[in-house]
Amino acid sequence: MGNLTATYIIQRFLVCLLTVWLGATLIFFIPRLAPGDPVTSMITRLSLDLGYVENADQMIAAWKARFGLDAPLWVQYLRYWENLSRFDFGYSLSRFPTRAYDLVRPALPWSIGLLSVATLFSFFTGTTIGALMGWNRTPRWLRYLLPDSLTFASIPYFMFGVTLVYVVSFHLHWLPSTGGYSLAVNPGWNIAFIQDLILHAILPLFSIVLTSMGGWALGMRGLMIGVSSADYFLLAQA
Repeated sequence: MGNLTATYIIQRFLVCLLTVWLGATLIFFIPRLAPGDPVTSMITRLSLDLGYVENADQMIAAWKARFGLDAPLWVQYLRYWENLSRFDFGYSLSRFPTRAYDLVRPALPWSIGLLSVATLFSFFTGTTIGALMGWNRTPRWLRYLLPDSLTFASIPYFMFGVTLVYVVSFHLHWLPSTGGYSLAVNPGWNIAFIQDLILHAILPLFSIVLTSMGGWALGMRGLMIGVSSADYFLLAQA
């Protein structure tokens, strides 16, 4: 049993590493499949805004060297992994000279908090629905109704979130569309801030829960059906 557990953990760890490698590799190569390069695009954008940029060709060559875009692709790929290993994400080309990590860092606490709460909600909601779907004594009308709650499980949560923002925020004007809280509210442990925070969290929380609870529900339903037909369960009933 111990060897089986160790083998399973090693396999899952290797799958995790493979997933990280594939994801990071796609992030590296997909932008490079587009025509042109980000430095030229940045200088072109400045030229359109300012009307003229002096020594544009020299600036493009210098910044290509600075970002390593003048090196062969395999060298760029190795440098990319070297920087990732040091958590150095470089500069943001869209908001240069701001570093990319400085743009991501303020949003990390909000993302971690939102995903933590959404995971708890989707776990409890999904397991409850799955248990009711797999329980023999669940009323018939509820058996037909519960699968409909898993309709959104096949939709990516970010696409569903955009749809909710378009309908609920822009058309119905029920909830805010962006931000973690309103600028007019003072952050702190007060009722006004907490209420405003909840209002801003409803849409993203709702989109994540509705699209992710299906996996928990199907897993719990399969577990309920498997346990209810096991020998020890039948013996206990007898």
